[in-house]
Amino acid sequence: MKNYIRFIWKGFAPGVLLALLLGASQSSGAVLTLDFADGNGTTSVDQYMGTAGSGWKGGWTTATTGSSSTNTVTNGTPLYTGGNNYLQASYIISATGQNERVTRQVDSTAINLSSLVTYSFTFRSDVSIGGSGQYLAIVNATGPTSGTGPSNTWEITADGGGWKVGGVALGFLGGGTGTDYQFTINSDPISKTYNVTILNLNNLQSVTSVTANYRNALATTENTYLNFISTATGTALVGSTIGFSIDNISVVPEPNSMALIVASCALFAILGKGRRFHTL
Repeated sequence: MKNYIRFIWKGFAPGVLLALLLGASQSSGAVLTLDFADGNGTTSVDQYMGTAGSGWKGGWTTATTGSSSTNTVTNGTPLYTGGNNYLQASYIISATGQNERVTRQVDSTAINLSSLVTYSFTFRSDVSIGGSGQYLAIVNATGPTSGTGPSNTWEITADGGGWKVGGVALGFLGGGTGTDYQFTINSDPISKTYNVTILNLNNLQSVTSVTANYRNALATTENTYLNFISTATGTALVGSTIGFSIDNISVVPEPNSMALIVASCALFAILGKGRRFHTL
């Protein structure tokens, strides 16, 4: 029974969040989503590389300084049970410091970016988060970028010390190769602050950051460029293929975002009960 409960919540937690998003989108306002159901191509918003529409300014863009890269929609190892297609970004490292990023821009005319916005996505690193040699950054920027910077609003990073928000360590959630994470970012341009909740979908451990200040203290609205970045920081990975996978991306503006925050809190509380069942 305990393993069954654990399987149920690992498999359906992201799906529950997606259902909440769809309900919110039907009730009021625009909700931006991407789940790569349409595969690879340039004719559908949901594809990689995709095209403009449904609240997205354009398709995905990418850049790498590695010797080569391969970004594709696949369904070999879904990020959660029932997840199906996801975007896998990978590149071959020939020297320390090489990196790759994939970027998607939100259309600021489609949603309100001057009030509370909630972002969520599932993410998996192809190299252990707790290991050495890879630096990950997930940032909201004013343009495509290969790292953190003073113009960013919110920033999430990971290195050998685990996940960090605004440079502050969150504590170890477990980060072996193939670990799936659910991220929820609540960003408030009015107070210029944000917080992040990370759920490890493999062991159901979760942590929420303290409220952090925007990197850009002068920002009056949210940035529009979501950047997912991998950088090789050590020699151990030279000659290897590394990268990450992404799925189930959503951008939810107020007032839908507040409803989603409340629903997410309820979901994490239920997950907590599931973990207590597991320990009996």
